Amino acid sequence: MSTRNDESIPDHRGTYGFKPGQQTSGSSLPNGSYLIEKLDTRREFVTEVDGYVYWWPNVSHNGHFASHHLRWIADELDRRNEKWQTFIDDHFSKSKLVD
Repeated sequence: MSTRNDESIPDHRGTYGFKPGQQTSGSSLPNGSYLIEKLDTRREFVTEVDGYVYWWPNVSHNGHFASHHLRWIADELDRRNEKWQTFIDDHFSKSKLVD
């Protein structure tokens, strides 16, 4: 049975050039901030006509994502959509759809 640790992880060029747990200074995200900054740089977070932010990956960048990368992206989408979701919830809680 083989085990892996951070030192044995190969070059991460396929995952936008970051290593697990790597952070950049000044970021408010505890984990994955380097990945999020890369996705921002590549304009992969897009606000659609419904007002929500979505992740539209640029398929020209080869690579792979592990489950923890996808959790970081999901957490970032939740963070970016939080104010809009609150607005939508408040609006519909005050609206009468049926008399």
